[in-house]
Amino acid sequence: MDVQLSADQGDVIDRIAENQGFHDFDVTASPGSSKGDNYMGSGRDEPPKKLHLILKSASRSAKLRETIPIKKAYLREIYVYDTIFPAFESFLKEHDCPVRLSPHAKLLGSCVKDFEECVVLENLKEAGYDLWDRTTPMDWDHIALVLKEYGKFHAISLAMKEKDPELYEELTKDLDNVFGKPEGEEEDEEKRKGFEAFMKKNVGNGIKAVKGNQKAVDALERFSDVVAKFMVDDIRAPEDMLVVLHGDCWNNNMLFKYEDPQAKRPSQVCLIDWQLSATGSPGMDLSYFLFTCAPKEILADQEKCLRTYHDAASETLGGLGLDPESIYPFDLVEHHWKKYSRFGLYMALSLLKLMLSEGQEVPDMAELADSGEDLLDGFSYTSVNEDKYNQRVRDMMTVCVDNGWL
Repeated sequence: MDVQLSADQGDVIDRIAENQGFHDFDVTASPGSSKGDNYMGSGRDEPPKKLHLILKSASRSAKLRETIPIKKAYLREIYVYDTIFPAFESFLKEHDCPVRLSPHAKLLGSCVKDFEECVVLENLKEAGYDLWDRTTPMDWDHIALVLKEYGKFHAISLAMKEKDPELYEELTKDLDNVFGKPEGEEEDEEKRKGFEAFMKKNVGNGIKAVKGNQKAVDALERFSDVVAKFMVDDIRAPEDMLVVLHGDCWNNNMLFKYEDPQAKRPSQVCLIDWQLSATGSPGMDLSYFLFTCAPKEILADQEKCLRTYHDAASETLGGLGLDPESIYPFDLVEHHWKKYSRFGLYMALSLLKLMLSEGQEVPDMAELADSGEDLLDGFSYTSVNEDKYNQRVRDMMTVCVDNGWL
């Protein structure tokens, strides 16, 4: 099925194609939800040459934009690709650090015009990258690779604050929470109440899933009482704003490369979708990732997970000429994990139903908003895979209760 590009999106694609040496070409667009989707420019007078791209475009729903900061999210992602990544990579090179971040997708073009926001990235599937099945928890090989990448990425923030604090301050001065209230703006009480209701509903789904396990029910009921304050206010504690975060850490935002596709053992990971990147606690990335992606036995092995992450962070700090134990000791990692494990739990309660749903079940947020239906009600559906959701929640809560994380 072909997709119709807007005039502005077409202009972006045309500029990219010309920059890549295409002068007489056709553009074919297909939906990005299917395997191998791309945008191709084919030479007409030479042997066929193709340029495979991914275009991610914003919803044009005015109603949805009243609820979700769509423009800010696209501007944030563009900023990360255009500014944060080059600055971090230059910092590593300038200090002769032997550690390097894994490759990220190249941003080839973008548009920031209202209602036409988009980013165009190289299609990494052409380079052998692929997604993990979102309905299945990851195995240790994949989880370890992601933890190491987060360790390296977070360590650069910590090192830059030590070696070039003015640069870090300049880079991060506007990296606030995309969903947060802009500084100086009065809080919209109606919107806050809506978010609070949404959060309580998600925790309520978890309570239903663990019915029969009174300790888990009690823990989630306690969490429900404070979830809004924790997710809106507490996660912005100034003393915990240690690093630049990925911010959106579920498995659809990670591409893996396999030297031997048959073995399914990944050799590289590429983190994608940086629309929610912000400064914050490293525990937020770690808990979001592990709660949404790890099976019960890996989530329960907190020591192994955090050590894997911390070893990578320490290697990066050491490669930058710093003492890891004075800047980022393991007990500080543990502190952030214990404080922010609730963040990962909440994100899992919010996302697991969508992750485990069949494609046709997932509601279209723009259609819900335009129809006047409450977004909260629209996402309150019973999935055909409800049993899988309930089991994943029961597994998470067993680990949480056993470790006293709630």
